[in-house]
Amino acid sequence: MKKGISAQTLILVGAVFGTASLQGCVSRYAKLEEPTSKNQLVCHHTGWGWLGAPLASYNHSQCVEDLQEKGYQIIEGD
Repeated sequence: MKKGISAQTLILVGAVFGTASLQGCVSRYAKLEEPTSKNQLVCHHTGWGWLGAPLASYNHSQCVEDLQEKGYQIIEGD
């Protein structure tokens, strides 16, 4: 009977941890308020992985930018 960890097991463990390290996540939140009406809106975006994280970040930035163009101001978060 062989003792120790086989090379195949080490490769498998390395592949799992290597893949996990390439996965990213993002969760962005901002509450904005229109000063005159006191109307409040929230931009909240979450994404996982090499594609989801950048998309969530981009969509969040667009949400905040669009509301700021309409006169909203960030009151919480971001």
